[in-house]
Amino acid sequence: MNDKKKLLYIMGIDWNWIYQRPQIIGQHLADKYDVTVVFPRSILKAFNKTRGCYPPKYRILWNLPLQEKNWFIGWISSVYSKRIFGDIKKYDLVVIGYPLYYRYIPDSYFGKVIYDCMDNFEALYPDQKKASRVLEWEKRLISRSDIIFVTATKLLQKIRTLMPDKNVVLIRNGSQNKVIAEPCEPRLQQKYSIGYFGTIAEWFDFDLLRKSLKKYSNIEYHLIGPMAKPYEQEHQGIVLEGIVPHHRLYEVTRDYSCFIMPFIINDVVEWVDPVKLYEYISMGKCIISVRYKEIERFEDYVYMYSNEREFLDLLGGLIEKGFPPKYTEGQQEVFLRENTWDKRFEQIDSCLEEL
Repeated sequence: MNDKKKLLYIMGIDWNWIYQRPQIIGQHLADKYDVTVVFPRSILKAFNKTRGCYPPKYRILWNLPLQEKNWFIGWISSVYSKRIFGDIKKYDLVVIGYPLYYRYIPDSYFGKVIYDCMDNFEALYPDQKKASRVLEWEKRLISRSDIIFVTATKLLQKIRTLMPDKNVVLIRNGSQNKVIAEPCEPRLQQKYSIGYFGTIAEWFDFDLLRKSLKKYSNIEYHLIGPMAKPYEQEHQGIVLEGIVPHHRLYEVTRDYSCFIMPFIINDVVEWVDPVKLYEYISMGKCIISVRYKEIERFEDYVYMYSNEREFLDLLGGLIEKGFPPKYTEGQQEVFLRENTWDKRFEQIDSCLEEL
């Protein structure tokens, strides 16, 4: 007989989107709770043959086109979605990863509510009306939550500003790579492959990569991950590799000389604790990233730049040296020991047990 507490885990991303925090935490919670996962997917993908390793108990929340703009489509979506969530009262805990989905939690629900906040959500929407709506639901979710997990210090400050008395805990991302490669030796080559893996969205600085390719002919960028919007591959030095299963990332990138995080700093990026930096370090490569306050704690491991000139100068120097990692094997060992997902799970489990 299953005596585990029932937990409803509501994700803000498709389970088959890039493997990151929501999937990692969801899988962990399934070891301790009777977990049902709900995740969104566009109805436009309903007829695609989408393969993936799904959780044992899951439901797909099909999103309809224009459901947030057209009241009638929104009403249809709401009726359907409430059926997908089912009888929420049967769950002892509800974990929510996206503010708008709090609208499906009835006022009559008396179980525990946990908000796992990993983004400055209103900044994701250029439309001010949509951004205001997301923020309004986020305030309601924060007010109702028994505990709130955040991934970054700016998110912590935001929630404490909105509601100073709430129970907010900083639980950063981490590393769980089963393959840990010691820092590679710098090696001079005729051609260098520089890799990126993660979501490719509007904050990705393609212009910077193009300018570097004009200046340095002996580099090539390989971008791994889903694209939030179509991109025309107009430069032969930028290779779009598509989505690679997480367990194959090391195999696919093992011959790369360097990893990069070339973001345009905005109100989305500045609030993010990037999972990829943890994983880059575990792979033992030279790492380059744009600088912003949240990741300055990676200073000993990552070569950082603040503008185009700094990037081009930094890149040129690393090319001449064969892309040496900034960190030693000892530094890598200490970092990975202190920043594993197992360490984060200890925090999460402790918080949930107190509830």
